[in-house]
Amino acid sequence: MKKMYLLLAAMFSLSLSAQTTINPSDYFSAKTENPSFTTKDGEFTISAAKGDASNVPVFNLGYNGADNDIRVYAGGLLTITSKTKKMKAIQFLMSSKGLEQWADVTPSGGQVAVNVANAVTTWTGDTSYVHFNVGASNVHGTSTKTAGQFDFKQLVIYSEGDGDIPEIKADTITVNADTVVIDPEYFEEYGDITIGLYDMTKGIILGFDILPASAENLAGTYTPANEKLDLEYSYVVVYDSETDDDTELSVTDGKVTITDNNGTITVVGELLAGDGNLYTVNYTGSYGVIVDDPYGYEPDDVVTINENFATFEIDSNYIDYGTLDYYFNGEKGFAYLEFNTTTLPADNNMPLPVGTYKIDDSGSANTFSASAGYNSAYEADVPSFYGVYTDDGESYEDTYYFVDGTVTVTKKDGVYTIVVNATSFKGSTFIGTFTYEYEEGTGVEDLDAKTVNNGKVYNVLGVEVDKNHRGAILIQNGRKFMLR
Repeated sequence: MKKMYLLLAAMFSLSLSAQTTINPSDYFSAKTENPSFTTKDGEFTISAAKGDASNVPVFNLGYNGADNDIRVYAGGLLTITSKTKKMKAIQFLMSSKGLEQWADVTPSGGQVAVNVANAVTTWTGDTSYVHFNVGASNVHGTSTKTAGQFDFKQLVIYSEGDGDIPEIKADTITVNADTVVIDPEYFEEYGDITIGLYDMTKGIILGFDILPASAENLAGTYTPANEKLDLEYSYVVVYDSETDDDTELSVTDGKVTITDNNGTITVVGELLAGDGNLYTVNYTGSYGVIVDDPYGYEPDDVVTINENFATFEIDSNYIDYGTLDYYFNGEKGFAYLEFNTTTLPADNNMPLPVGTYKIDDSGSANTFSASAGYNSAYEADVPSFYGVYTDDGESYEDTYYFVDGTVTVTKKDGVYTIVVNATSFKGSTFIGTFTYEYEEGTGVEDLDAKTVNNGKVYNVLGVEVDKNHRGAILIQNGRKFMLR
């Protein structure tokens, strides 16, 4: 993997007062080798030297639309000296040529950060003298050439006492991915594919939203610059063990390189997240693919499934949404049923009293929500569905969203039987049965307290999430599934 680098967390600006903006083109009128100059006020001296490079550094006059710039080759040196001031930060604005073979630079002191999106390299420190060694490799550039260069057309120096001095507070955090999931669901419609990489030890999820040329071959390099990495739908999720909560962070920059090896995949990537940290990953191994119908979220095969459920949980969202959520779990899969109600059942009644209830999309009272594929108008309203497990029972395989059917409740000798008989969007049929010896007088609220550990939904990091949480693997009653 290429050398990991820090990206700039602070926003770039050239409009701040008090800093010194320097354009090398103000000091040279022709191509110049080993360029060196002192600013007109005599305060700053900028000089470039060959060092261990194969070529001497040069000031180039732009041609064919290129920028005037100073170019220092791999192994070369760049030195900046202040006569009377302590320099606190230096921002290098990369030239058009500088974007092609952009190398890292190593300072004699302080820190360096790179912001690819804004074409800026930033140094921070506290000194009147700093020199930079140009790295050997093209780390950030758009060219396929591997040799590094450092080409800049402008630099801005912030000295002690200047306002709004840029800060670099980013850390590089390595994500050791142990689970990788590829979701091609929207490729045909929007051209994007999401890759999720999970680090269960650190509690981190990276989500890359890429736009490959083919869904069958993801090999390539994806960046915002080449418009193949979509930052709007890329994300970092970090679990905080102290607060027992997870935070989804926005992404401001990134780069991912993928090699597809017939069943295994190599992902070398980095995301600059909203917390100012750079999250990096270098993964080689197997991966899972989420296979869904992008329009109906239904399996292609028409099947009949009979399931005897082993557990039954209830979650009340009545106060907020006027619904009761029923979770059934069995060997073949699980069922989620959302019941619309105007009142909560009395404490001495079965939470779903004896009778027959419809599954439809009317949204009326005493019905279960249904939808022809997932097109719910309300975020809180998730249509009822049935999830199928793989043969080993360890992972989620597919989802059948119900469009119609019935839920029937009967009672005999104190034992309730609940039968779900439903039809999915593509004609798949499902029959699920659960027998339940209900303790009179417990009521919905007491049931919630009893089943809070088993009836809730968690992500793969063990963090409880909302029932409508989409775009990630979820776990309910020890089983995995996903909502999109």
